[in-house]
Amino acid sequence: MLFKEVSEKDESPQERGETTYDYLCRSSNTQAKWVRDTLNIWFSKIKDGDKPEIERRIKTEFESIFSEMLVHNLFTNLGYKLEEHPEISGTTKRPDFKAVKGEENIYLEVKIVNDESTEESAIKKVRESIYQQIDDIKSPKYFFNLSKLIQKKKGQPSLKKFKSQVAQLIAQSNPEQDEKKFQESGYSYLPTLKYEDDNLIIEIQLVPRINLDDEYEDKGSIGVYDMKSWFGTPKEAIKRGVKKKATRYGSKMDLPFIVCIQCSSDRSYFEQDVETGLYGDTWQDITPGQEKTGRDLNGSFTTNGGQYSRVSAVFTFSTNPYNLYHTKYCLFLNPNAKHKVDYSGVLRQCEMISQEDVKYIEGKSLFEILDISEEWKTASNTW
Repeated sequence: MLFKEVSEKDESPQERGETTYDYLCRSSNTQAKWVRDTLNIWFSKIKDGDKPEIERRIKTEFESIFSEMLVHNLFTNLGYKLEEHPEISGTTKRPDFKAVKGEENIYLEVKIVNDESTEESAIKKVRESIYQQIDDIKSPKYFFNLSKLIQKKKGQPSLKKFKSQVAQLIAQSNPEQDEKKFQESGYSYLPTLKYEDDNLIIEIQLVPRINLDDEYEDKGSIGVYDMKSWFGTPKEAIKRGVKKKATRYGSKMDLPFIVCIQCSSDRSYFEQDVETGLYGDTWQDITPGQEKTGRDLNGSFTTNGGQYSRVSAVFTFSTNPYNLYHTKYCLFLNPNAKHKVDYSGVLRQCEMISQEDVKYIEGKSLFEILDISEEWKTASNTW
């Protein structure tokens, strides 16, 4: 069993910086219980010899383990027996699973992709550290409206001077008077600190905690975080993920091979991004009298007249433990695959029928196929 029953009542939300694993271990929230029960069911379907690794990794690699267990449970419930990290003749590298059903054998590889570069990921980690340091500032009378945070340089900055100025601003402010200003004029006249040094630009406002319930007294100091805007899509990240897995085993793949990609991104997941990433960008000519549409063959499966023939299909999904009911997924078939697969009528899939056109064939929802806790299934019937 991955998760034990939670005996103490704790329905507080997941804190910023708290891991999903730690939250699930302490939360008595109903949905957290559904997730624990569901993951325990998935865990029970895994061979005993493979369980210790999952128990070890889930504490620090929750998203990876969750994605691998989802794929394992999915194909188990499609009638396959799964072998973890099977050997492939001629290489020391091993895929995540080999799925066997009668005479049918398939290799499965699970990959999480996001659209952050290595540099962006490093900057994000520093940013999270800055958030945590600001959130840890003791401020029993005020929340912080963190309206601006700009990192001017790479690396971990010092917040010593910033914290000193925040303490001075709090000391010279009056929460009762500021509460009155807030009720009359919103954020406009609240105490504000505009801080800048060689590494950072930070702007915060002090928002009085007056009239809040006692449960908020011990919460972190940041009440409102700065907003981030995104441009672009996860398409390029998906293409990089497919390339990495498609070329990992060289010419040694002698069976159908499905690359399973969990699209993990701060940006939204759009199926159109996956389609164009794999099959090529679509275009439209709206010249009067010459209207037409088409597709450039520049996708992972169509570049250079067709490539990655060792990959039979790419199974993409975007989910987290709490939204399994609404999980979006699709199996995209490779038109140039050496070993074909077909799950029409079972899994939702997409195939390229001409250079311009693709066809989607509907299948069951993942919520129908996966093992889900009975309480969760019962509740979903009323949604």
